[in-house]
Amino acid sequence: GSFPEYRGDKHKFSIWGESYGGHWVPTFADYFYSQNARIEAGELNGTSLAIDSVGLINACIDAETQMPMYPVMAANNTYGIKIFNDTAYAASMAALPQCLNYTRQCRELTASLDSSQSSGSDTEVNNACGKAYGYCFNHVARETGLGGLQDYDAFHFDIASPLIHSFPPRWAAGYLNNATVQEDLGVPLNFTGFSATIAGEFEAAGDFLKGDNLAILGQLLDRGVKVALMYGDRDYQCNCECFPSAVFNPAELTYHAGFGGEAISLAINSSTSADFEKAGYTNFATNASYNGGLTRQYGNLSFTRVFQAGHEVSYYQPETSYEIFNRVIFDRDIPTGQTSTAASDSSSPYATTGNSSALVSIGAPIKFESDVVSCYLWDIMETCTLTQTALFKNGSAITENFVLVGYERADGSRVFFNESAVGGNGTNNGNGSSPMPYRPSNGASHGLARDLWLVALAVAAGTALL
Repeated sequence: GSFPEYRGDKHKFSIWGESYGGHWVPTFADYFYSQNARIEAGELNGTSLAIDSVGLINACIDAETQMPMYPVMAANNTYGIKIFNDTAYAASMAALPQCLNYTRQCRELTASLDSSQSSGSDTEVNNACGKAYGYCFNHVARETGLGGLQDYDAFHFDIASPLIHSFPPRWAAGYLNNATVQEDLGVPLNFTGFSATIAGEFEAAGDFLKGDNLAILGQLLDRGVKVALMYGDRDYQCNCECFPSAVFNPAELTYHAGFGGEAISLAINSSTSADFEKAGYTNFATNASYNGGLTRQYGNLSFTRVFQAGHEVSYYQPETSYEIFNRVIFDRDIPTGQTSTAASDSSSPYATTGNSSALVSIGAPIKFESDVVSCYLWDIMETCTLTQTALFKNGSAITENFVLVGYERADGSRVFFNESAVGGNGTNNGNGSSPMPYRPSNGASHGLARDLWLVALAVAAGTALL
């Protein structure tokens, strides 16, 4: 069918990404610009595609800028959740200089030896960058289970969530792996949401530390591209945590301020960098009755801290993320959506006013997790305890729609759980000794009407995004 209201300029489009999108979104945008230049110079036969905006949602963009924020958020965040105890925090901070040193060595070698810039084809570069990656995440971010010296076992995509959890739900994997769905789609293979093999290769090559993403974002801004940074404030993986001043100074190893997302926004070097830093934070009006975050904006660059959101911002705060997306796409100011920011409508760039810091405590974290966690076959690592996992390993698990609903005893008799949403009773570290339903200690029921907002956002995104 035809939807003329969504057509717009067919040669203009936007690229948005989450998480590792902090690497591929700038890289793709830069590549498209280089191809546009070749087309315009007559070197390439094709049609130029003008990039209108790039959006980065809880994105890991630049390791050297964001790595210092891991221990700080773990020890002192706006929700008062202490992930690192004092010993772990001190150890992480002590390891930070070496982490940054290894990171710089990785980048210097990449620039000098990897002619194709981060192709992963040079063994010396891969060894140096893989070493840096392993050291930084083991000794500074301490992401392996977020356990050990820490005071609190937290999930790294949401510091307020227990390790065993089912929010956001993973039902899409089961749907895509349904035989009927695969037949209708003509897909001959199972859907895999995460490949440990591929992830291992990326980690071994230290790909996370490579790239010129900050420089590219600055170049995009100077070319007139809108750059929107959207960060949920409960995410540890690519964090956004607010502190009194502005940004970490690696040379001095002192904090003048900072949180990962804000640090990125201030580290982007463009012709408007100084003006952006002078702009203040103002409330983000999700609707007439709710402020969903804080926004700093100058011209085409905006950074928004989204309240009460983990890594998948659109699932935690669908209306807020949808409004940010719409306002960027349709050239409206990010905080209110009331003012046109199109160059033709204004003689001077739009700028927010307010506090210089997004440090605001908004109280206790909202509990998104259900009372009972479903142990789900397609995400055993995050939804099942060790005891439940053992049922799958020994072949005794009984499932319905890929959810663990019981198990078979050695004598052939079957045991079914009494509740439809099932998991395994255990502690937050996933070592429960019973296969019965797992109830998170901080769990509370939460309506999944939010699913509809996620679908709406996905549909809207599909009309404008690559």
